[in-house]
Amino acid sequence: MKRFLLGLLCIVSFSMSANLQADQKISQQDQHLGVNSCGGSMCHGRQHSTGEVVYQNEIAIWQSSHSYLGAHHRAYQVLNGALGKAITRNMGWEDASKRAECLGCHTDLVPESAQGLYYQITDGVSCESCHGGSERWLKLHYDASWDASRHADAGYVDLSNQNLKAQVCLDCHLGSNKGNQFVTHEMMSAGHPRLAFELSIFEDLQAHYEIAQPKQGQELDVMTAQVWALGQITAAERYLNLVLHHEVDASLVPELSLFDCRACHQDFADAGAVFDSVQGREDGRKIGQLVLSDYNIRFASLIELSLALDSNAQIADLLVQMNKAVALSREPFREAVGKLRAGLMQLKARVGEASMEAETIRRIRAKIFTSDSLVRDYAGAEQVYFALLALGVDSEEVNRLLSDQIAEPSKFSHRAFREALIELEAMQSSQSISAL
Repeated sequence: MKRFLLGLLCIVSFSMSANLQADQKISQQDQHLGVNSCGGSMCHGRQHSTGEVVYQNEIAIWQSSHSYLGAHHRAYQVLNGALGKAITRNMGWEDASKRAECLGCHTDLVPESAQGLYYQITDGVSCESCHGGSERWLKLHYDASWDASRHADAGYVDLSNQNLKAQVCLDCHLGSNKGNQFVTHEMMSAGHPRLAFELSIFEDLQAHYEIAQPKQGQELDVMTAQVWALGQITAAERYLNLVLHHEVDASLVPELSLFDCRACHQDFADAGAVFDSVQGREDGRKIGQLVLSDYNIRFASLIELSLALDSNAQIADLLVQMNKAVALSREPFREAVGKLRAGLMQLKARVGEASMEAETIRRIRAKIFTSDSLVRDYAGAEQVYFALLALGVDSEEVNRLLSDQIAEPSKFSHRAFREALIELEAMQSSQSISAL
């Protein structure tokens, strides 16, 4: 599974903010002391795993030269690779490795004043990129009584908090409004790969730690499902934040990277298949209008219904209102986006409180198998593939039936993917749910 995912996913991200210098990204911040400050033989710098939860060879894992586990370390290097140079040339830049638009996601970009003794921008996405500058928390980290959850006031970012982890990952793997962390349509036109993200899969691909064991009476797959659900809702919320941020009154054309690529980038010969895939949908969209990339929101709606919250279900209706408002003026659109965002925030709070029981997972899986709206476009089908893996469906069968269907976006067929999904559902219906 992981080998296929490595080829399918683009786990490098370019980012953009017009004409910003590297030292403009963050005005005040703890010093980032650099990877070597974590690399002692008694800390995270061992060559082989000797710990139980903390392996103590985290840096060796992070530095892997060929494995997907080393992708964050290699993030800076790709800027000077063949694709990075091609994008740079197409953008009219001289050197991507000196552009804040790229460094914001490909490195631990901090102002010069926050660059500590061992800081090197060539380290790529390093320890402090995700865990925060260690100036205040490093000495605390040496203590045997270290408790990550208690040191946020010292600048430590506790990624055992799944909501916080989702926010940190999404900064680059979807985009943020912080500056230097957003892939524009211009950058995609220059050759930047389309972004794809699903929290539980990406967590597995980048794990340099022992994944926490389930609580007594709780299956690990249940924990994974909780992470998946939280990731989908958080991504949907972040997407709407980006939509509102980039909806600029002075702009004649909206930021097109926030819209569904395949809604425009298709051959006219594809029109029949696309038309067939959207018949009978009740999502407020019309053929020919700009189509928002709303796949995470569709999954959030499915999660809301599956959590036995039907009496308070609102995401589906709010999504219809937003899609209808795309064809209206700015104010109705902003109002619709705001209402949907508020609904997602309420749903996320409920998911955080809800127990992800086995029956809940069964309901989610059943809805995924039967929902046509989830697979009407390539991005949605891709997320269906990720979801089924995260929710305990046999990975061999998922890959056998679905991986080829999403291997090439230009060849995606809604009808073929739907048929493969029906076959997979029939096979699963005769088997007990794995690990549940």
